[in-house]
Amino acid sequence: MNTPIRILGIGGSLRRGSYNRAAVRAAIELAPKGATVETFELDDIPPFNQDEEQNPPGKVTELKRRIRDADAILFVTPEYNWSVSGVLKNAIDWASRPHGDSAWNGKPAAIMGASTGAMGTAPAQNHLRQILVYLNMFPIKQFFFACAGFLFVFLTGTGCKKASITQQPALPVNVVTVVEKEVNEWDEFTGRLDPAQLDCRCLAHARETRTELTCRYGPSDR
Repeated sequence: MNTPIRILGIGGSLRRGSYNRAAVRAAIELAPKGATVETFELDDIPPFNQDEEQNPPGKVTELKRRIRDADAILFVTPEYNWSVSGVLKNAIDWASRPHGDSAWNGKPAAIMGASTGAMGTAPAQNHLRQILVYLNMFPIKQFFFACAGFLFVFLTGTGCKKASITQQPALPVNVVTVVEKEVNEWDEFTGRLDPAQLDCRCLAHARETRTELTCRYGPSDR
């Protein structure tokens, strides 16, 4: 029996009703056969302090272990001031240290993002891609959920923790189809990777196969 591909989903927001955390939960539910999507919450990770990198906090140690156990990483990032959130950048920095002990090295990575603006999280995703390339990761996807307030409106309010994206019969657009397509294509790509052969050829293939999807939904494109 083949071992399922393990994808670690990381949402870059701490907000309880975050659209990006909702997208991570959707990916978990929509994982195809032969793959599992797990999640790691970034709550309680302290600000990076190089003085502590040789003896990091327990939450950081757990993060690095989960990254290394995963076959691939799914980043779901909000956009703060045209870049990634501070909490996500902080986690990335911790897991990349100390020098020579980065947990990110050689990992395939997919990128998604949700925003209430018409641009989705395009600027944040572009910045994140630059970071991942430096860390010797292999980003292959960009998915933008624009006007996310219309897409995930059912996740606001007191019931946001229990809401399920696949249990909503009347979404303004078919968010389920978009997320499911992303997870399935990501699983297919990851299944072709041999960690021992992750080199410039793999990176070239990733660049050839990546696509961009901008969803501009809602009453107006603004």
